[in-house]
Amino acid sequence: MLIMVTAVLSGSYLMRGSSASFENSTQLVSTPVFSAWIQPWEEEGMGSLLRYRTILDEISPYWYWTLPNATIVPTSNMTGDEGFIRLCRESSIEVVPMISNLHNPDTIRLIVRNSTVQREHIMDLLNITLEGGYKGLDINYESLYTEDREFYVNFIENLTETFHRYGRVVYVSVFPKTSEADDWYGPAGYDYPGLGAHADYIKIMAYNLHWSTCNTSGPVTSYRWVDAVLSYAVSVIPREKIILGVPLFGYDWPIWPNGTTRGIAKNCSYGEIMALKEERGLKRLWNPASRTPYFLYTDKSGILHALHYTDCESLLHEMDLVRKYSIHGLSIWKLGGEDPRAFEYLQFLKENSFDNLPPYLDIGEDLMGMRGVPLNMGPLRAYDVDGTLRSVWWEFGDGESSEVLEPTHTYLKGGFYTATLHVVDSSGLHYSASKRVKVAPFANFSVSGTFREGENLIFNGTSSWDPFGIISYTWYFGDGTFLFHSTPLVEHSYSRPGEYTVTLVVIDPLGFVDICNRTVTIPDLTPPVADAGEDLFVWERSWATLDGRGSSDNGRIVNYTWVIDGKIFYGPTVRYYFERPGRYTAILTVRDEAGFEDRSTLNITVRDRTPPEIHLTYPRKVRIGEIIVLDASDSSDNVGIVNYTWYLAGTGVVYGRTKVTYIPSKAGRYFFTLDITDAEGNWNSTTVFVDVYDDKPPEGAFTIFPRPRPLKETYLGEWKLSQMYGVPPDLLGAVLINVTYRFETVNLRDDSGISTVTWCFGDGTMAGGEVVYHNYTTAGYHHVVLLATDLWGNSKRWEFTLLALPSYNITVVE
Repeated sequence: MLIMVTAVLSGSYLMRGSSASFENSTQLVSTPVFSAWIQPWEEEGMGSLLRYRTILDEISPYWYWTLPNATIVPTSNMTGDEGFIRLCRESSIEVVPMISNLHNPDTIRLIVRNSTVQREHIMDLLNITLEGGYKGLDINYESLYTEDREFYVNFIENLTETFHRYGRVVYVSVFPKTSEADDWYGPAGYDYPGLGAHADYIKIMAYNLHWSTCNTSGPVTSYRWVDAVLSYAVSVIPREKIILGVPLFGYDWPIWPNGTTRGIAKNCSYGEIMALKEERGLKRLWNPASRTPYFLYTDKSGILHALHYTDCESLLHEMDLVRKYSIHGLSIWKLGGEDPRAFEYLQFLKENSFDNLPPYLDIGEDLMGMRGVPLNMGPLRAYDVDGTLRSVWWEFGDGESSEVLEPTHTYLKGGFYTATLHVVDSSGLHYSASKRVKVAPFANFSVSGTFREGENLIFNGTSSWDPFGIISYTWYFGDGTFLFHSTPLVEHSYSRPGEYTVTLVVIDPLGFVDICNRTVTIPDLTPPVADAGEDLFVWERSWATLDGRGSSDNGRIVNYTWVIDGKIFYGPTVRYYFERPGRYTAILTVRDEAGFEDRSTLNITVRDRTPPEIHLTYPRKVRIGEIIVLDASDSSDNVGIVNYTWYLAGTGVVYGRTKVTYIPSKAGRYFFTLDITDAEGNWNSTTVFVDVYDDKPPEGAFTIFPRPRPLKETYLGEWKLSQMYGVPPDLLGAVLINVTYRFETVNLRDDSGISTVTWCFGDGTMAGGEVVYHNYTTAGYHHVVLLATDLWGNSKRWEFTLLALPSYNITVVE
């Protein structure tokens, strides 16, 4: 989805005037930024990116063109490629796409002089940046008209202000120049002070000192020239904004004998240059003034050529200038055509300090020599760009070494070796380079087939090597047999197992000889048979003997290893103490003299004989109706409890629950029994009791027969009696003296049962029982107390008064 930014930008988009003045810092940049341009549609460029991904900080893919009408179009279908962006971001490489005007100055004139076009163009650039999530853009507008330089500065100022509002940065690529006076077509259009004042970074494309259409051939770049370019640049641009564009390519000009060119030069990658060098056997030449390499050669048509290019050596000198001027970093043009060794130097600097450049080493191509014949390791090129070499030494790959820079060395054995030159510069920095050395004749062979008695093995000596060929192969098989002056490919079998030393002797046409020895092992392939014995059943906390003496082998068993419950034991028999019940597996591994092994597994069942432990919580005393909770959940067993059986006070049985409840309806002592059983059938039992008490008094009533009469049914009447004696408030009625009355409780009940019933008749006499008989012998008031007591001592008390009369109708003599 395109992110359209339409914010109105303040200020004019035409000339506003600018000036730049500053005092440049001289502080050294310890680790400059490494960046590169790339044309993603080139397969070689993507291959280089995969290699450089570990050292690059930024990458500028050539993704956009600005057309003459100021519209922006992609350069190819690779523009904005998601895979490319994902690769860079996974490698922590910032993507800063490059946009080009195709060297058309009229395109830039339209943009910088027309405010409407400029505003729309800046919005297009911002939208591209925001949509892609890029850090910024590399504005590579080239071949500007000199008279548009101030307009271009103002355009960059407006662009930078807009980008900064959205957290993006602006890179401006410029032609190189050594002073403000450089007014030739191209560089004069770039106002270094003005651009440096506004852009975030200035990329100085310090190459094409001699470009493809020059009248004379010459270096693509030059150390002195780049030195002058940077010297001027840091005087007018903050050095932390400057990025040096470094070339890694070449131009191949057809030239006249006087050095003038006969046509347009061919742009050559390093790979193409090296292919031409190998094809024609060219000698690399070095220009000490420009510090760049070149070739001179005549093509098949007899035309003289001058091929000037850059490689890792010239790059090393340009890195010296990056360090000298302490600028922000460098950018390579372009990935895909560079010297592969450039990566090695850049990686070395990335991983080490930039304060000291590594020495330059060119130890030449891989070498080929003869066994026993001195071999020269040169010619080579080795020096320190920013110092001197303090020490050098060679390691030849055969255990020998030398401290001579260009030594000769004699290899006493044919083969393939890695020879390495080590150097240490005056600052103590170590660097090295290696090459392959092939020494002939080289005897070598492999052995394949089934390594077993009686099986034919194939002995293949075709990997033996000699530049002149090998005329004799002699095989010694180590069992007393040999093949003299045979072929490189032979077969042989061994009748018995064992270790045999096989020797191949090769001879080349010059009589040079080399020998290769290898050991062939014919093993005993019959493995032992492990037997750990029959499965065992034992009780816990007892010893058991494990016996592996039933194991067998056609030879001799040299090791018995038992693994029991994670523990390791050795020997044919093992005694083991089984503490806990369960199922155990014992693994017996036996090994014979040939190293073959076999395993046997023994299952041991350890029986449990430990009963479960009961942990029961319960109340010791409760009231009637209160819930009794019996909890055995803390009970335990070494193998696990499988059943709980509760016997609840003779009223029922409950299975399988760790906790039960019971509600007593009567007072008394209740007994509860719990049986628990474990997985092995071991069981345990416990019986507990809970006392259930009653705290409520008895309930009920009482009757008297005959029924005491109310006062109104007597001659006294209540009023008269009150006037005579006063009427007690609890007066129940009147009874007759000398008449037997039955005193009886009614519906007397209690949860725990009645213990005693006591009647106090108020005349000094008492009686016990729910039904009693009593007669009063004296007239008057009698205060009666009935006391019912239950088994727990809870009492119910009834109190009332009876009036004893001689008669209900005869007046009592007062």
